[in-house]
Amino acid sequence: MVSVDPIRDPKKIDSVKIYLKENNIRDYTMFVVGINVALRELILKNILNYIDIKF
Repeated sequence: MVSVDPIRDPKKIDSVKIYLKENNIRDYTMFVVGINVALRELILKNILNYIDIKF
C-alpha cells in the first residue's frame, strides 16, 4: 500500500494554486476550498445536496 503525505510547504501549495489557476479555474476553486474547509463540512455539504431536509 502506498502512503500519502500532506503538502506542508507553503511554496509548493502556492505553485499548485498558480498551476491550477492558469489551466482550470474549476480545479483551482475546488483545491482552494478543499485545503481551507474541514473535511466534515465538505462531506456534510455533499450529503445535504442530495437530501431534502426541512428545518
